[in-house]
Amino acid sequence: RNSIIFVVPGFFALATRLRELNLSANALRTVEPSWFGFLAGSLEVLDVSANPLHCACGAAFVDFLLQVQAAVPGLPSRVKCGSPGQLQGRSIFAQDLRLCLDESLSWDCFGLPLLVVALGLAMPMLHHLCGWDLWYCFHLGLAWLPRRGWQRGADALSYDAFVVFDKAQSAVADWVYNELRVRLEERRGRRALRLCLEERDWLPGKTLFENLWASVYSSRKMLFVLAHTDQVSGLLRASFLLAQQRLLEDRKDVVVLVILSPDARRSRYVRLRQRLCRQSVLFWPHQPSGQRSFWAQLGMALTRDNRHFYNQNFCRGPTMAE
Repeated sequence: RNSIIFVVPGFFALATRLRELNLSANALRTVEPSWFGFLAGSLEVLDVSANPLHCACGAAFVDFLLQVQAAVPGLPSRVKCGSPGQLQGRSIFAQDLRLCLDESLSWDCFGLPLLVVALGLAMPMLHHLCGWDLWYCFHLGLAWLPRRGWQRGADALSYDAFVVFDKAQSAVADWVYNELRVRLEERRGRRALRLCLEERDWLPGKTLFENLWASVYSSRKMLFVLAHTDQVSGLLRASFLLAQQRLLEDRKDVVVLVILSPDARRSRYVRLRQRLCRQSVLFWPHQPSGQRSFWAQLGMALTRDNRHFYNQNFCRGPTMAE
């Protein structure tokens, strides 16, 4: 009855002749073997009854008292728990497995609802105070992501090239179906290219503009086959405008010109295009000896990015400024 709260480790170790020790009716919450050193086995009486022992799961003092149980009077009945509240006044051997909880799991179960509540309070407050700023930043980031993702997912496009030509000109249509299509799709073997042709690949039931939009944005390149360049209208003009829009949106030049008539060299646009990106402007050679070189140049123009072809003396290309 001395209101002892704790004992310093090794306190009784110097009392080599100690045989009986009465610590009953104090305020001890545990009994440690380190108090006694090597004398624990020589104790004849160790009275720790009437102490508020803390009977936590796996309490070390229970194992120690069992080791010296012959010296502890009334161990099963007189040595009782003082905490937790569910075990107060009960024997130290009356364990309640429901109190044996994982502390880390308890903290996780406490922290997760706390985080949910904090987010539930913070989000409406942020939306009220700076909702417009968050909305602007979100859409600004959303506008930046597609351009990066488009470069990584270029191989996932449906077509290698969308072929645009005037169907009213029978000579051009015949060249596209019997020369261009055969050479690029059938005679290249495993290096065959996937061409998008209006009469073959456009879906019936959709409007012309829907099919045109899908063809432009699902193709890596746009191949314009022209007999002349002085009068360009209709589907050719709309396709070229969409190509320019794609250049502004994605900063990607996708235009490749194939000109069947040598008179088109007088066009100012063709001359400017040749000066800036010569490999993207090809003229069909009417001599059979030059056709093999033409198909090799066309295959390279359709499979490589136009930025590699730009003349650095005149411009840096649409993607270099990034």
